[in-house]
Amino acid sequence: MSEGDGRVLILLLDTSRGMWDQLQDNEDSMQPQGAQALSTASFFQQILLFLNTYLILQEGNKAAVFAVDGSGSHLLHLTPSFASSQAKPKQHSTQSVAEQILQQLLQSMAAKNGNPDHDSPPCWSAALSRALCLIHKQQGTSASSRAEGSKPRILCINGSPDVPAQYIATMNAIFSAQRHGVVIETCMVGTSDSAFLQQAAHITEGLYLRPRRTGALLQYLLTVFSADTYTRSFMQMPKLTSTSHTLLKPSHIPHAVCFAIT
Repeated sequence: MSEGDGRVLILLLDTSRGMWDQLQDNEDSMQPQGAQALSTASFFQQILLFLNTYLILQEGNKAAVFAVDGSGSHLLHLTPSFASSQAKPKQHSTQSVAEQILQQLLQSMAAKNGNPDHDSPPCWSAALSRALCLIHKQQGTSASSRAEGSKPRILCINGSPDVPAQYIATMNAIFSAQRHGVVIETCMVGTSDSAFLQQAAHITEGLYLRPRRTGALLQYLLTVFSADTYTRSFMQMPKLTSTSHTLLKPSHIPHAVCFAIT
């Protein structure tokens, strides 16, 4: 892959009520000595710094950012180089990317007021499917994207628990990603792990991490998730030591039982 081709990263941010409650709990809870709490403002600041760092690592890097909530996914940012692989990538400043993302996020949150799905858990199945569609569209416009090298990645920043009713749809999206060579990864900022996203990382050979000190989120993002899959072949990355084996019964399907694949 040539220098101008770049890598593809789709960033999925949990913006559901559960995520905001988790960040508020972080601010109110007692932290270990020397540890800094992950506030809402700090969370977005560190996400934006990570995104800007990723974009300047290589000129042709492509990124898309989606907010994920109970109603689905909402596009917050799309790099100009994403639409056309032939177009020369533009320079990205922290301010311009941050302004666009925050503006779109505020509009998305304003539109959710009065929506019954506002308090619902994030719909990861819909978000993963939309991310896969965007990657497939980009691959169709770039012959080099199908060449051997770094694989497209979907990075989920999640703070909400799993929803059993979403299991089948989420697993369908995960297997589709595996078939098309797309890596799904997760940085879990909640107090518990996500069995769904653990399986996504295991099946697609991605990374899954729940930081011990969420206040240092940027450090984890830069050291673990900034490197593409090709570069990681020369590095020693953290491995998923165990995957949850959970017997799930989707509430909307009578007599249906699904065993979590590991």
